[in-house]
Amino acid sequence: MPVHPDRIRMELMPSGDYRYRVTDRLGVEAILPRGEIWHLRGPSSDGLMGMRPIDLARESLCMALAAQDYGARFFANDAKPTGGWIEFPGSFKDSEAKKVFRESYQAAQSGANRGKVLVLENGMKFHEVGVTNRDAQFLELRKFQVTDIARLFRVPPHMIADLDRATFSNIEQQSLEFVMHTMTPWAERWEASIESELLLDGDELEVEFDFANLMRGDAASRSSYYQSGIQNGWLTRNEARIAENLNPLDGLDEPLRPLNMVEEGSAEELEGDGVQEQRPAQDVTGPQDGEVAQTE
Repeated sequence: MPVHPDRIRMELMPSGDYRYRVTDRLGVEAILPRGEIWHLRGPSSDGLMGMRPIDLARESLCMALAAQDYGARFFANDAKPTGGWIEFPGSFKDSEAKKVFRESYQAAQSGANRGKVLVLENGMKFHEVGVTNRDAQFLELRKFQVTDIARLFRVPPHMIADLDRATFSNIEQQSLEFVMHTMTPWAERWEASIESELLLDGDELEVEFDFANLMRGDAASRSSYYQSGIQNGWLTRNEARIAENLNPLDGLDEPLRPLNMVEEGSAEELEGDGVQEQRPAQDVTGPQDGEVAQTE
């Protein structure tokens, strides 16, 4: 039964062992020994608790969320900066009059009145204040944050639809690197944890995640791979058919010998029944006068 990490915490005991305190959805806390919890750890600094990537990179995530909120507010305001100030050649008689004018101005330009024509009196001038998105490098910041968060989880940017640096020549290599450097380390961690904590010592079982489908490549690459394996004898023809989701056929379960491409089981029989080596025929001419013809 999966338990959310927020509802479980590890507790160290004086003996050096540890146990878990689990809180269910009703708020009831239960104490469980380590043998009843399968704890799959990520990168850890103490070997007991894994480090949370979101906690380690909270500043980067907060910056990305702040940029996202800013973009939503900016476009909700008709893509116009909200800041500004009003130049007034005269003066207000007191602070209360200034406050009344400011509130009336904001009421006339916000809410349902947003976007209406601004009318100023007594020589007032409106000055817009704010940094443009170009000056703030808003788009560059958004792109960088996408790459920064992808880097946090070791995910190539093209896997999350960021194709700025993806080309026809490197996209396949990036996909292979995702399997090798992102998926494989996690698979190794799962495999080692399952074998050490869930299987008995005498079990002759081996846990392995198969990434063959992720490494298939295109049709030409697969055809070359199967051809090499079949011709060199380390792959049978039925194994190649199964890998391509085809039904096996009778008589294709034997590996081929590389030299003469015969089935391994019949190779020795063919060698025993081989034809004797024939020597090249000698040049025999008819007998000359006074000679006796001899043959061998």
